[in-house]
Amino acid sequence: MLDLHGNILEFIFITDGKYHNSNALDKVPFYANAIYLMDRAYVDFEAFYLINNAGAFFVTRAKETMKYTFVEQNFIIEETTGLNADKIVELTIAKSKRLYPAKLRLVEFYDSKNDELLVFLKKFYAFVCNMVISCYLCKKNLVLI
Repeated sequence: MLDLHGNILEFIFITDGKYHNSNALDKVPFYANAIYLMDRAYVDFEAFYLINNAGAFFVTRAKETMKYTFVEQNFIIEETTGLNADKIVELTIAKSKRLYPAKLRLVEFYDSKNDELLVFLKKFYAFVCNMVISCYLCKKNLVLI
């Protein structure tokens, strides 16, 4: 984990090759006001709720199989930025809803550079959509879990 205030290494977890990297999220400390960027391999609603309760923020790619209902939708969308949708959702699968009972924000973004629709899942009140998208698209410059 990298502290972007000074590009200082904050956390490192080294394992042998037998340890699957999807289990590493259980070892990461969650700090208030930190932003945790993860790819969809790390969709872990229990960990997301721990991040939420720590006062931190998370952004991940939503899995296509995720089941949810729409609570509300923001219709003020700047499509010129690639933003397609900004929705408030609640999980509908009983186990997922038990692990993350709070509302989530689902943001759809069209990446014209790669001709790809990206669907992000994040903490309900976390940041404006453009900031979330910028963080995620810049992740290639960061060391992520």
